[in-house]
Amino acid sequence: MDSPERRYFLLRARFGLSVSEERPCTALLLSLSDEKAGGFFPLSFGLQYLGSGEADLLYEPSLLKRHAAFYYDETKRCCSLLPARGRGIVRLEGEMVHEAAVLRDKMILELSGKRFRYLELDGKYGRLWGGILRTERGYRERAEREPEFREHFSRYKKEREEDLRREREERWERLRKEEGQEREERGAVEGFLLCIDGAGAGRLWALYDGWNRIGSGALMEISLPSSPGLREKEHAVIYIIGEEKRALLLGEKCRGLVRLQGKAGYRTALLRNGDILELGASRLLYIGILL
Repeated sequence: MDSPERRYFLLRARFGLSVSEERPCTALLLSLSDEKAGGFFPLSFGLQYLGSGEADLLYEPSLLKRHAAFYYDETKRCCSLLPARGRGIVRLEGEMVHEAAVLRDKMILELSGKRFRYLELDGKYGRLWGGILRTERGYRERAEREPEFREHFSRYKKEREEDLRREREERWERLRKEEGQEREERGAVEGFLLCIDGAGAGRLWALYDGWNRIGSGALMEISLPSSPGLREKEHAVIYIIGEEKRALLLGEKCRGLVRLQGKAGYRTALLRNGDILELGASRLLYIGILL
């Protein structure tokens, strides 16, 4: 079965569209609760809900449906918490929120006893997604001008919605199977890789304690099927030492060319927050968990 990443890539390529993410990751909600410490929810542009509803983009079964509403403004490049649009109580920095509030980096949110830290990406690491926004806006404007492209783009949107529906069904089926069973967990998230340029731009991956392999194949922990020149298996290998909070790029284990901060290396190197890795046709930003 194709991964969601590969299905998205094949669909966009079939319709002749950019293979960047149409909803790039702009910020994160990082769970601080003991039982799910390190779990995370990626935010993007527009309106999105965190809750237990099947249609909630950010799914957390312990919350109400549409418990909290967030709106990331693509013009102002900021994220706001919208209490009036959500159905649950939210505390921001310990205070109950009744009116719209702009979120700032590292703010703490509490929802039904669950604590989350808000982490900025777009803005903190530069204006990342101007190119994607211009491209997607161009598609919408072209659809308004050209009837033939409007029909073409409409077919894409319908198929994309079907793919998202299938992903939600797969998620619910997985949760039903896991109900009452001990789930296999990789442990807490120890960092992230964010594709900031090239094939796959806008997509985010979590890094876990131990091995994190990057390649174009679906079996890789970090799969980039849209990146030309990327080896299927272990193009790059990152090893996380969780107890020491260290991330290592294992040059000796990498089967493909990897540039770290613009320089090719073939030995083990320590990754630092904000480092850039170049591989295939993509540039990846390393984000350390202790921000």
